[in-house]
Amino acid sequence: SGIDAVHDASVNAKLQFMRIKSYVHSNTVTLKIVCTFIACAMFCISVLSVINIFGLFFNPYQYLIASYNLVFAFIIVLIDGPRDWLDRCWGIRKKVFQAAPCLGWLTGRACFFVYVGSLNMVVLPANMLWRSIYWALGGALCFAGVLMLLHRFVCRGKQLDDIVGAMEDG
Repeated sequence: SGIDAVHDASVNAKLQFMRIKSYVHSNTVTLKIVCTFIACAMFCISVLSVINIFGLFFNPYQYLIASYNLVFAFIIVLIDGPRDWLDRCWGIRKKVFQAAPCLGWLTGRACFFVYVGSLNMVVLPANMLWRSIYWALGGALCFAGVLMLLHRFVCRGKQLDDIVGAMEDG
């Protein structure tokens, strides 16, 4: 009958919605894990660059960028790293979100990732290996930022982004 067909269609629509929702949620978690690993790699590379004290005298611009990258990598690990681990660290994650509330929303994070990625892509060390490393890290962060923007504007609405931002703040 017509009522059974409507009921079946309703159940099927709810099932499809739950499937899509779980797919989007799992991809967001995967992206956070990838971004955390990129940030850890950027942190390690930056530590190596900052340890080289001669870089301060011969390449001050690259030394400055490496110093910024240390801070940026730390912030990315704080905002995308495992929440339960990071909440134990003197509430520093919450303090980052209070200091820069835009990082609590997907759009703000995406813009931050594109900024840090593009900053790394303009660092042009003379050594081709280091140039490739900076390009790879910067490209990966820009790509992650673009994926976040696509996720925000294509896969879900602003209301859900506001809810996620509020959950990150609290």
